[in-house]
Amino acid sequence: MNTSTLLNILLGIAVLVWIGYRQLNWTAVAPDRMLRMPAILVVIGVVLLSRDSAGIHVTGPDLAVLAAEAVISGALGAVMGLLAHFRVMSEASRSAFVARSAGRRGSATVPTLETRNGWFGMALWAVLIAARIGGEIWAHSVNSQLLMSTGVILLTVAINRGVRIAVILARAQRFAPAIAPATPAVASGPGAAA
Repeated sequence: MNTSTLLNILLGIAVLVWIGYRQLNWTAVAPDRMLRMPAILVVIGVVLLSRDSAGIHVTGPDLAVLAAEAVISGALGAVMGLLAHFRVMSEASRSAFVARSAGRRGSATVPTLETRNGWFGMALWAVLIAARIGGEIWAHSVNSQLLMSTGVILLTVAINRGVRIAVILARAQRFAPAIAPATPAVASGPGAAA
């Protein structure tokens, strides 16, 4: 196993652990922060793909599998966004958000909502990983270097996260005006008590 392969594996594990953690914990509905991870994944994915694609021969089946993975990734992201739970941020959460934001550039607006996907999101995340593993197995069987590229994997994850966030932000805009200021916590979606 060479150093590049080992780094790719470590990068993949780090992304999986981070997203798993984020699925299960409440996070502020702050668009600039939420969109940061997909944007970083796109940049790294494009850089890795452009670096690795010099000798890659792209075939029609490669593009078909890549398109199927992108559709599956986006569809699962949309479902994750639809299943996301919301609650009003507590004073403790707001204080923590403000403390973490001190000295950072960007919006000074403190969000009013938090969101998480919980175990439903983790289950869908597992489906996405299984689909990606299926694509990887197919790629190895036909020696498709494009589909085995770490850049493609990161772009697939970025699509999933980006669509999920877009759906959450759209839902949050409709949900936020309905919140009464005195409401201690509000949840939405299946398994809202989770």
